[in-house]
Amino acid sequence: MQAEASAGILRFALADGQWSTVACAALQAYEPGRDPLADPLYCRLLSAAHDFLGFAEAAALLEAYAKLGTSAPQAKFERGLVEVSLALSETSSDEVEARLEEAERWLAAAVNADEERRDTKTYHLLIKSILSVRKSERDVVGDLFDELKTETLVSDLWDRPAPGMEWLMSPSYTRSAWVPVVESLGLIAGKLDEPSC
Repeated sequence: MQAEASAGILRFALADGQWSTVACAALQAYEPGRDPLADPLYCRLLSAAHDFLGFAEAAALLEAYAKLGTSAPQAKFERGLVEVSLALSETSSDEVEARLEEAERWLAAAVNADEERRDTKTYHLLIKSILSVRKSERDVVGDLFDELKTETLVSDLWDRPAPGMEWLMSPSYTRSAWVPVVESLGLIAGKLDEPSC
């Protein structure tokens, strides 16, 4: 009930910013480690609050959740996505790369925590692909792209959000939109270190 109430308050906050403080307080008040259904939902709520409400404490809370058996895979996944979000707000390519490397570390930990989750694998492969292009690792990009294409296709066909998280998760087909982006990066990866005209 507490998880559903917190989710409801977050929905109010997303629609009307005056609820933001209440929503963030509700997320901080929760005591994880007791409910294997509610704890992963709270991880997703924390990530959403970080992205849409600027809830800076979300990262530290997710790191605490990452140490718990009831929420470790989801917490590590969401912590990785927080780093991706932070990377997108950086101004220099070195800062973006550092954030993406941290995101890759968290997403790799999430994959290790639950190897069956294709959404986690997809984001991990995506970040690894981008980093490989950045580092001009041409021989790696093709293999990563093929694996990413397979994971997104299977995810699009079979994966559905966990009950209660439908409104929080983007449809699986949205991950497929990254495939042509990575393919384009792979095609030009060998030319990225050439001087531009």
